[in-house]
Amino acid sequence: MQSPPDIRAIEVTPQPVVLDAAPAEILIEVAAIRATTVTGRLIAPDGTELTLAFTHRLAPCEWQAAHLFQPGDLEGAWRLQVSSGQATAGCGVALARRGSRAEARFADFDAQPPQVPRGDLVRLTGRVGPVKDGASGPAGGLDVVLAFREDNTCGWRELAETVTDDAGRFAAEAPVMASGDWRAEVRTTPGVIGGRSEAVFVEATSLQPYETQIVGYRVRLLGEETVHTGRLRGKSVATWE
Repeated sequence: MQSPPDIRAIEVTPQPVVLDAAPAEILIEVAAIRATTVTGRLIAPDGTELTLAFTHRLAPCEWQAAHLFQPGDLEGAWRLQVSSGQATAGCGVALARRGSRAEARFADFDAQPPQVPRGDLVRLTGRVGPVKDGASGPAGGLDVVLAFREDNTCGWRELAETVTDDAGRFAAEAPVMASGDWRAEVRTTPGVIGGRSEAVFVEATSLQPYETQIVGYRVRLLGEETVHTGRLRGKSVATWE
């Protein structure tokens, strides 16, 4: 008996979507193994549903759809839901109208060193500041999420968080488990429209065996979705990190 489809990852670009005088297009990419068809829908804050048409593409994100938001579409938290057979996954899509509040803009973002032995830490630094009507505003206290996408795979994983200082600078460290891209993201809040940095590639140079352990694993219902959470620890030395 063939195993059912499994939706592994969803990528939405750009995120957030900033509405202006012109329409704004988003690209939705999905990694789903054993899938013969993929369907999707966008759910507006008022409950209105829009159907998405997915087409099959090459790996690593094998399915792709696009949607054109119009200037008059509702601001706020939209919901993207993707299905294949009995498998369902989803994520949020933030819509914000330009001029309603400041926008987070990344002045720089870097990851050092560019080559790291597997299991060691990479240092992620950057600078971000809200911009409105061409002028920069206070940059302190912005929550920044650091995300990673393994080379030749689909989907980003959030691995670290930090907060900007008064100058808009931030720094964090995260373990390098594999080669891939890193980026920083400021989430959309009532006070600021979020943004993403450019991606920076870091190479994992060591191929030594790496022991792993999952701790704190649990499953819970969140609305119509089943959410799995836990923490993955690994070691290439004598102590857990």
